[in-house]
Amino acid sequence: MSIRGSRLASTLRRAGATVPWRARRRFLRAAIALHWSAVVLCGGAVLTSGCAQLVQRHLDVATAPASATRFVGGNHVELLTTGPRIENALLDAVAAATNSVNLETYILAADEVGTRLARALVAARERGVTVNLMYDSYGSRDLPDAFIAQLRSAGIATLEFNPLDPRDTRGAWEPNHRDHRKLLIVDGRTAILGGANIRRPPSVDGERRWRDTDVLVKGPVVTQFQDLFVASWLAESATPMAPAFYYPSLSKVGDQQVRAVGEGPDSDNIYAALTAAISKARTSVHLTTPYFVPDPRLLTAIQNASRRGVEVALMLPSDSDVPAALAAARSYYDELMAAGVTVYELQGALLHAKTAVVDHSWSTIGSTNLDMRSFLFNREVNAVVLGHDFGTKMEVLFFQDVANSVRIDEGKWRMRGIRARFAELIARMFWYLW
Repeated sequence: MSIRGSRLASTLRRAGATVPWRARRRFLRAAIALHWSAVVLCGGAVLTSGCAQLVQRHLDVATAPASATRFVGGNHVELLTTGPRIENALLDAVAAATNSVNLETYILAADEVGTRLARALVAARERGVTVNLMYDSYGSRDLPDAFIAQLRSAGIATLEFNPLDPRDTRGAWEPNHRDHRKLLIVDGRTAILGGANIRRPPSVDGERRWRDTDVLVKGPVVTQFQDLFVASWLAESATPMAPAFYYPSLSKVGDQQVRAVGEGPDSDNIYAALTAAISKARTSVHLTTPYFVPDPRLLTAIQNASRRGVEVALMLPSDSDVPAALAAARSYYDELMAAGVTVYELQGALLHAKTAVVDHSWSTIGSTNLDMRSFLFNREVNAVVLGHDFGTKMEVLFFQDVANSVRIDEGKWRMRGIRARFAELIARMFWYLW
C-alpha cells in the first residue's frame, strides 16, 4: 500500500496537512503489466530508429505505477482546443445520443453554456435516452436548486458528489475530497474529457480567449472511461444507475494507443504516470497547466530532466481566476529556471488547459492540474495517448501557445520586488486553500 493510501494519509488529509510523498514505495506496487508485440507506427510508416525508440521507451514505463487500466489500440482521438469548440462538441455528442448519456463535471453553471447543455440533455431524455448527471457540490455551489429540479422533472438522474452539508453525505464527511473530473460518455461509444467545465468562465470576454483543451475519443478505450464513471456513481449513490446499454461491443475506429487514467484520494495513477514519463524523458517535456504547485518529487523530476539535457518548458497563465494560485506557482520560477527549465506565461487568454507531451510520443490530456490538491484530494480523469502522430499535434498546440506568450527572463525575475516575493511565499505556504 502506498503512503497516500494508508490510514495515516487519510488522517493527514482531514487535518489539511501535506502527505510526505518522498517514499518510493508508490512505484514498487506492481510490475509492468503490458506486453507489446505490435509494430510501432509513426506518421504512417514503420520506424526503425528515433521516434520508434522513444515510443517504445514510454511503452515500457508508462504503466509502472499500479493501475487497473492498460493501453488499448484502435482508437480515434481528436483535440478540442478552445472553449466554444469544446461546447459544440459536447452539444453535438448529446444530440446524437440514442441510448445513454453519462456526464460527470466539477462545475455546472446555470449560465448560457450550462443552459444550452441542459436543454440538450432534456431533449435526449425526451427521445428515450437514459441520462445520468453527476456534479460536484463545491464546484457547483452556485447552481440554483430550480435548475436541478427541472432536470429531474424531465427524468434525468442527478447526483451531487460529496455534499457540502455533512448531513447529506453517505459516509465520512471529507470536504477536501472533490470530484474535479470533466467527462462525457455517449452511448458507451464516445467520450469527451479534459479541462473544460460546463460554464463560460466569468473572466472571458471579447478581448480574452477561453483557452482549454479536451479530447474526443472513440474506440475500445471508451469502456475504460465508462468504468470510471460507473464506479464513481456507485461509490457515491445508494441508488443504482438506470438500465441502459452502457457497454456495447466496440470495434477499432483508428490507430491510437490510449489509456484512461483515473485518480482519487486513495490512488495516484495520474501523478505516478506523469512523473515516470518525465523521469524517462530523453528529448523534451512540455507541460501546460493553469495551477502549478508541485510536490517535491514532481518538482525534482522536472528539474532533473532539464539538468540531464532534456528540453523542458512550462506554460502557465499570466493572470488567473485564482490570483493566490498564480502567486504560488510563481514562487517556483527561481528553482525551475536555475535548473534550466523555460517558463512561459500565456497572454490574452484564460488558460485552463491541463496537458503534457513528452518526447513527442507520450501525451496526456485531462482534468488534472499540476498541483498537490489534484494529486492529494481530487477525483480526476486523464487520457494518455502514445504515438508520434498525436504527440506532434500536441507539440504544434504547445508552440501555438508559445507564440502568444512571454518567456520569463531569469535576470529580470530575480529583480522583482519584496511585495511580490512575500505574496508568493504566503500563497505557497497555504497551497491547500487554493
